[in-house]
Amino acid sequence: MTDLREQLLKAGLITEAQATRTEEGGPRTGRHRRNSRGRGHDTRRIERRDPSDVTPEGEADAAKLAEDSRVDIKTQRGGRRWYYVSRDGLVPYVELGNDVAEKLSRGDLALVESPAGEAWFVSREIAVRILGLDPAWIRAFSA
Repeated sequence: MTDLREQLLKAGLITEAQATRTEEGGPRTGRHRRNSRGRGHDTRRIERRDPSDVTPEGEADAAKLAEDSRVDIKTQRGGRRWYYVSRDGLVPYVELGNDVAEKLSRGDLALVESPAGEAWFVSREIAVRILGLDPAWIRAFSA
């Protein structure tokens, strides 16, 4: 069996020069890719804990913090669907208005999910605190 480069060359989809150039260049990395967020985007780095380091006290504190800090958002039919991966590996969604979806994209809001599968939103500050206690609660957060 031949490799893809030889097959593309045989089919006439690339030239001999292109085949040798990729052979010499090696694999491409994403270092020269343009930043998809554009210029001036606030790149905030938040230290994430390893989920295996979570203590039972941390889990309880995260649960209390998440419960007490709900941000009430009315679901909006005809808005945007925001998909996320739940704790059990399924991919549910919530329907949001464009303004709420924008806040979620910017990182002003975060989507958290309880072990029972109930999901709601919390503010950025609360999400950062929850990440320090038990990162398994966070389902969507642009940190």
